[in-house]
Amino acid sequence: MNTIVFREGRPDGSSTDAAILGSLAAGRPVIIGDGGSASAFVQALPGARQFARRGTWPPDVGDADVVINATSARDEVLVELQPGQTLVELPYPDSATAVAARDAGATVIGGLEVLVAQGAAAFELWTGVTAPVEVMRAAVGLLP
Repeated sequence: MNTIVFREGRPDGSSTDAAILGSLAAGRPVIIGDGGSASAFVQALPGARQFARRGTWPPDVGDADVVINATSARDEVLVELQPGQTLVELPYPDSATAVAARDAGATVIGGLEVLVAQGAAAFELWTGVTAPVEVMRAAVGLLP
């Protein structure tokens, strides 16, 4: 949980980690990692295959349409993606996995976009008002 809202005087916690998924169709998702953010994506994507160094490794993403990199690995290419696949990258700036995916022609949704989606979802939970997403994107340097 990363967002707490008080409802009827009682705290109600939720996670906005997987908010970026609202804009994606994920028919065959793969999640890499097993920490807190990975857990939020597992809940949001029932049936997703999950890979972690403490479990099944290396990740098999050959038939995945969406791959979530929910690890802290920065300098190592964890998986090789192809055109037609999408990488949702939680670390920012881009890890070696994101750079390699982009170079291979895969779609990469960077960690700052994920951060903006998380913040927008939290803002809306707290305020009940539509988040100013373009202002938020500009604040983190995604827009000129």
